[in-house]
Amino acid sequence: MIDAARVFDSVEEAVADLKLVFATTARSRDIPKPVVGPDEAANESVAQGLRDIPSGYMFGRERWGLNNDEVALANKIVTLPVDPTYASLNIAQAVLVCAYEWRRVATAGALPFSLDDYEGEPATQESIQRMFDHLESGLDARGFFRPVEKKPVTIRRLRNIFQKADLTDNEVRILRGVISCFEKYGVKDQD
Repeated sequence: MIDAARVFDSVEEAVADLKLVFATTARSRDIPKPVVGPDEAANESVAQGLRDIPSGYMFGRERWGLNNDEVALANKIVTLPVDPTYASLNIAQAVLVCAYEWRRVATAGALPFSLDDYEGEPATQESIQRMFDHLESGLDARGFFRPVEKKPVTIRRLRNIFQKADLTDNEVRILRGVISCFEKYGVKDQD
């Protein structure tokens, strides 16, 4: 939490209580350390946290990143799989990617909300079939199926459109209302 943020006089003090430290850098260093991507760092950090082992990430300054002495304080280096020709990211981008990966792992990819159940229960195949029949008869009465010999293919394609939609009961009722409206009121003049 931001309310629990602390300010330290040195990097050494900031990482003193951590048992796993990742240094973020886009440059190869003359410091032999394991190099991991942000996804692997997130996996390790979350796993350590579940065991109450404190871990953290070091991000460098906007203009030049971390220096070699700071990188030497870390257990591992985190680098992003970017084009090596343009490897430098600003600090906000680096923090965003690492924080995203950490959060994705920590929450097992759970999204903060879902609208899956917003519209209700999935429609039964029987109610979808009745809607198809209603639509087909309405379109037939309006002369939609021309040429007539292509009617079976057109019907199959229309049904496929609605089957891919994973309609709910409420959506089927709405569509039946739309079809009924067209049947009842016909076509208005556009003039």
